[in-house]
Amino acid sequence: MVIPGFHSAGLLLHDVPTAIDSLAEIGYRAVVVRTHRNLLSEAGADLVDAIGEARRRTRVELIWDSEGYYLSDPWVFEPPGLGEALESSAVALSAREQLICRSLDLAKRTGSRLVTFGVGPELVGVDPQTGLERLSASLQRLTDYADAAGLALALRPSGRSSIATIGQFERLLQWLPASAKLFLAGDIAAMLRQGEVPTIDFLARHLDRLRCVFAADIQTGVRDIRSGLWADLPVGRGDIDLRRIVAGLEEMPYSGPLVIRVDGFAAEGLAIAKEAFAAVFGEA
Repeated sequence: MVIPGFHSAGLLLHDVPTAIDSLAEIGYRAVVVRTHRNLLSEAGADLVDAIGEARRRTRVELIWDSEGYYLSDPWVFEPPGLGEALESSAVALSAREQLICRSLDLAKRTGSRLVTFGVGPELVGVDPQTGLERLSASLQRLTDYADAAGLALALRPSGRSSIATIGQFERLLQWLPASAKLFLAGDIAAMLRQGEVPTIDFLARHLDRLRCVFAADIQTGVRDIRSGLWADLPVGRGDIDLRRIVAGLEEMPYSGPLVIRVDGFAAEGLAIAKEAFAAVFGEA
């Protein structure tokens, strides 16, 4: 059986500990928390501890999503991609690598065992082979850091990243040493946007590395203004049969978290999460 999960980024108008408590009451057994600026500051230490306490109280599986925005600079949406600074600016490299490491630190402090991440945009002015060499060196450092902390680090391929598909993830693995413990966080909506169908077949190829699966309902006629991609929608308002996705994952068999993501509808509150649980996992 998959573990029902929900991404707390869809509840931006709720504080995270309250969101965890409420999601557990609905029936979710996994909750994703996205790293944001106030969690990285000294002033956010009490909130981080409250998140850890909520995890212990509810016994949910806590997952950290390191792909927050405006983390290193309030004017910059995200830092350059991993590997950018190996021949250019050391500051740019430290921005993304250190942010992922800080998410790993937050995960350890709160009792989480898994951090998901993206590698960031393609390197500018770098040929593909050199880019893979730089990226693999960066990933080796990050996976070593995660392993030393007893955590799993899972890459989420997505359209905004230089590793946008499962196929590119597979190529990347060829450049990594066998000692690098890099795991996979699948994203059903991202795979559909990239034409990787049937999605279950692509994920099944990496069942041994699959630690988390994100799922969002999408409608091909509705596009996100910022990215130009098909927008995430509340479950039931798009074209994706997520119950069928659950059945396919369990047939693999996959028994990890399936995390429902609904960005951009925070004003609808917990009703979105409750409706999603009923639609995908059964009545709440």
